[in-house]
Amino acid sequence: FERITEEEHAELRDILEAAIADSPDHSECLAMLASIYFDEYAQGYNSRPNPLERAYATAQRAVEAAPTNNIGHYVLALVLFFKKDFLAFRLTAERAIALNRMDASTTAYLGILLAYSGEWDRGLTIVRRAIELNPHHPGWYYFPIAYSHYRQRDYRGALENALKINMPG
Repeated sequence: FERITEEEHAELRDILEAAIADSPDHSECLAMLASIYFDEYAQGYNSRPNPLERAYATAQRAVEAAPTNNIGHYVLALVLFFKKDFLAFRLTAERAIALNRMDASTTAYLGILLAYSGEWDRGLTIVRRAIELNPHHPGWYYFPIAYSHYRQRDYRGALENALKINMPG
């Protein structure tokens, strides 16, 4: 999920679309397919027309099929953020986090987007909770912390946290 290549993306999309054809209400498959469609938009992988709209419709189906599926809510929140529907995004992000409080990656990414949507205090609180959940977390968890320091003209704090990002390549 975190190291997907463009070739794997195309293969996964085909596999998930076939799985949905066989089981149209399988929430986990719908959620992952929505994520794959979102990657067409966000990463430019194997893009077909209207990837954000397809991700939105598929994530909605995932949530309708299983209202307690945190990944469905997570992908729906991502799509809502990039559609700039920040009110719906915030509500959906909070629901995704509440459904699985132990999912550090989902918590961190949604915390980042909450911060970037203007909810800086809430977003940073969530990101810091994700750091506590996973003490061996990836460096990208520090992006909003570094940016927040920079926004406040605390350049030393910004640099200190930017160096923790440590993402070679």
